Amino acid sequence: MNWQKEYVSVLEHMHRLKDASRVMKKITDKSKNANDWFLYGYFLEKINNKSLAMKAYKKAIELDKDKNAKQYGIGIFFEKKGLWSEAKEKYAQSIKKKPLNAKLRGRYALSYEKLYEWEKAEEEYLRAIGLDMNEIPWYYKLGFVRERQGAYEKAAEAYEYAAKNRKTHTPYWYYRLGCVLVKLKKYEESTNAFLMMKNLNKSELISNNLQEDIKKFSLKAIESNSDFVKNELIRENKFDSDLYFELGDILTYKKLYKEASELFLKQRIMQDAHGVIEAPFNKDKVLRNLVTYTEFYENLPIEDNIILYESYHGSAMSCSPYAIFKFLLDDKRFSDYLHIWVVNDENSIKLDYKKYSNVIFIKKNSDLYMRYLATAKYLINNTTFPDWYIRKKNQVYLNTWHGTPIKTLGRDVENDFMAHRNQTKNFLQTSHLIAPNPHTAKVLEESYDIKDIYTGALAITGYPRQDLMLNISDEEKNAIYETLKIDKSKKIVLYAPTWRGTVSGATFDTQQLENDIQYLSTLKDVEILFRGHYMVEKFLEKLNIDITVVPSTIDTNSLLSIVDILITDYSSICFDFMAMDKPIIYYIYDKEEYLKERGLYFEVETIGDYICYDINEVKESIENILKNTPILQLQKKAKSDFCAYDDGLATKRVVDLIFFNKTEEIEISKQEEKESILIYGGPLMANGITTSFINLCNLIDKSKYSITITFDPNAVLLEDVRVEQFNKFHKDIKVVPRFGRMLMTLEERELISRFNSGRGLYGSEMWDIFEYAHKREFKRVFGYGKFDHIVNFEGYTVFWSLLMGMKLEGVKSNAIYQHNDLYAEYKMKYPYLKQTFETYRFYDKIVSVSEKTKEHNRENLSKNFKVDSNKFIHCDNVQDIENILEKSKEEIAEESHKNIFKNGKVFINIGRLSPEKGHIKLINAFTKVHQKYPKVCLVNLGSGVLEKEIQLLIKKLKLENNVFYLGQVSNPYSYLNASDCFILPSDHEGQPMTLLEALILKKPIIATDIVGNRSVLENRPGLLVENSEEGVYKGMIDFIEGNYKEEKLFDEQEYNHNALNMFYGKVL
Repeated sequence: MNWQKEYVSVLEHMHRLKDASRVMKKITDKSKNANDWFLYGYFLEKINNKSLAMKAYKKAIELDKDKNAKQYGIGIFFEKKGLWSEAKEKYAQSIKKKPLNAKLRGRYALSYEKLYEWEKAEEEYLRAIGLDMNEIPWYYKLGFVRERQGAYEKAAEAYEYAAKNRKTHTPYWYYRLGCVLVKLKKYEESTNAFLMMKNLNKSELISNNLQEDIKKFSLKAIESNSDFVKNELIRENKFDSDLYFELGDILTYKKLYKEASELFLKQRIMQDAHGVIEAPFNKDKVLRNLVTYTEFYENLPIEDNIILYESYHGSAMSCSPYAIFKFLLDDKRFSDYLHIWVVNDENSIKLDYKKYSNVIFIKKNSDLYMRYLATAKYLINNTTFPDWYIRKKNQVYLNTWHGTPIKTLGRDVENDFMAHRNQTKNFLQTSHLIAPNPHTAKVLEESYDIKDIYTGALAITGYPRQDLMLNISDEEKNAIYETLKIDKSKKIVLYAPTWRGTVSGATFDTQQLENDIQYLSTLKDVEILFRGHYMVEKFLEKLNIDITVVPSTIDTNSLLSIVDILITDYSSICFDFMAMDKPIIYYIYDKEEYLKERGLYFEVETIGDYICYDINEVKESIENILKNTPILQLQKKAKSDFCAYDDGLATKRVVDLIFFNKTEEIEISKQEEKESILIYGGPLMANGITTSFINLCNLIDKSKYSITITFDPNAVLLEDVRVEQFNKFHKDIKVVPRFGRMLMTLEERELISRFNSGRGLYGSEMWDIFEYAHKREFKRVFGYGKFDHIVNFEGYTVFWSLLMGMKLEGVKSNAIYQHNDLYAEYKMKYPYLKQTFETYRFYDKIVSVSEKTKEHNRENLSKNFKVDSNKFIHCDNVQDIENILEKSKEEIAEESHKNIFKNGKVFINIGRLSPEKGHIKLINAFTKVHQKYPKVCLVNLGSGVLEKEIQLLIKKLKLENNVFYLGQVSNPYSYLNASDCFILPSDHEGQPMTLLEALILKKPIIATDIVGNRSVLENRPGLLVENSEEGVYKGMIDFIEGNYKEEKLFDEQEYNHNALNMFYGKVL
């Protein structure tokens, strides 16, 4: 029976309710389970067999043991299934029979509440209370539905009665009472309500005279405690509601009721009235973090005097964020600012700053970290915030980056697919991005795919971190000497290499390092220091090296101020040190390997005078430098090219820019004025949609349009063939991938679950909340990127149809594509398309890929799903003609495949192995052809769910020597060109790309006479045949026997020109 129930679930999902009812009939014949009878009745009612449905419902009520159905009626079954609209209807029917049943009336009210029909819910809760005034939870529910209507006075009355009269003390009910009183600006009353959360209403516990006596003697103690709690509150990494309560209590005592109320509100992460069970929030840590940040983001105001700093993901106080922090700390204009430093290891905190009351240290990803990310006016980072971060409109987010690149960055790193995705996302969230020179600005724009879409200020200011080196005081230098216990009489040599590997898998040859340092330690009259890149510090812990490893408490640029000779490799530290006009040795022992693994923007040999390929040469170079005047010819040229802004004033320029919007003496990078298009084309599976998507993106005029594509990188990585598809995009196409989980409140999560499960959304408020959540997700993924047009080219996936349907400020148009007869696909295999059709409300245009497919879709979807018929347009897919012709000339790569094309005629089909493609029909038709012409062959290129079934059929029909299903191949055009005739036996298509490819190669074509095929071949070469085995058979025989005559012509260049103009003129 279990398998039958699973089958029923599948049938229901596929909307095959008649079949589901038949199976449930068999199940109920042997079942005494109430839920089975309910489901049977439910399916019967859905197919309009109401009399039998009523009998099944009656049986379900009789058999019920746990839902109290005899009191509530069949509505309770619908409620448990989450079908609130149907539950409401059934409860209404039951109330006609039992109008005085208070419990039933309460369930009826709840169904209105769950449908967001607040006024009706209020009426029904009042009726229920009128029938039973002792059901206290209904008073709370009454308060809730009133609060959702904005009727705060009435809500307060209901909440107060509920909270005071419930036998069990319920703190949350008092919290809700406090919330609505705050909205009414009744702050003294609200504080009393909040205090009652812990039964602390002092007006009831302490007389007024006694309170006055206490005040006289305890005011100082209260002030002291207040300061202590405030201090704890702004420093406690884990959210502690008691601290908010305690400080609110103190402020209440001081009669600062408004301030107290604001603190009492903050004692809960989820402040709004949401009506959703909170258990998942407390059980799922990942969900808790997402909801927590969402609530902070939505509810907490920006605080203008808070600055948050993060450097290298919280590993240290260093780099440009540290330089800006030092500058601001000494600037009297910022004396009342609070400075928040993200530092994960307390040992990395510089001791001097622990004593500052206005400097706070927090841990990355803590509750406090999320709170400050949502409330700090200024955010300064040199790497990235987490993928869930969204900049608020009035926040200032400065990303300083951390070096002039020699090694490739972002998408220029070929061996690490989309590893740079969070950096791209962060850059698009920023209001300001700085660079030390034009080279860095260009690399950041292009390698992180923000060129033409970045809307912040990309300013060439120089690096603030350089000021730490150039402006350092003697006192600070001496402190470094003392910390490192360095002999000042010796020359200081710093070895500072970068890391190896990729962003997603940093590595370092520790044995090489150990051997090199041991060799260098034999040098006389020098102090050898080591400073590793922050990504390789973890590799140093187990090393046994006899030199000083500089601790993270010493900033790198401050350290450089005492260095005499720098040894590095491909690290940007060389550009920092150039400003000191001291020698740099480039130790590039693994140059060839590094070039292959990572890549460089230019040869190290072009910027350095001391290039070493082994440690011997390094030692000799140091000795030569110590004996003679250093040679700095190439280095001085590099300094001129890359270090023009190293004048000790970079920090001032940056502070003037982000705090005072001063742009004098600052070069701001300008974006080209192009129309920007954001396109989603699916997970890049090897199919016609992906081919069309790639063709369109590559052929759009880049002098007028900037193209950005998006996808889920994890989905692309599922198959090597998908990565191969990605590599077909031209390099001038930008990529902003979506990754990470969607931010949401618990209420939004509930509505998303309703929508995805097909239970539906009811009324404008539900849809508004649902839409707002997805607009926030769009902002999380794409930040403040400039997109004039959004195109959902794939058009199937529900989530992506929602995301791409969000029109944020600045978006001029959006469109969603239909590549097939979607109503037929909905009925046959994709029931989830019902939700996709719901998303059409968010789009301006619905684009079919042929005129006939458009008419088909418009008729079916406007009729069955109430889709606006005026939105439907059509636009032909474009073809990459040059690529098709070029690839068709190549030889077939697989030797064993070449023999297929040497004898007899060859029919070829290219397409996935799925039911609608007509493969079984084709093979059966070919069987009859083979009986008449034994040398004829049939070839298919594709893969899919029918692969095993097709191979078994070929074996059964003994066609192994004539029918070849070869799977996916890297170049299908060479096979198509080698064949005699292309055949397409599909049952439904949109605009088949393979037909157009065959037309370009001037191949004879046989295709079933269906809407999609007809739309391509009408008035063009090709034979349309009846969509049946007999029709396909006759078409193949006609071709073999020479009855296929073709007089029509196809001009592929004219076709492409028209298709592109249709896209520009109709879709955009």
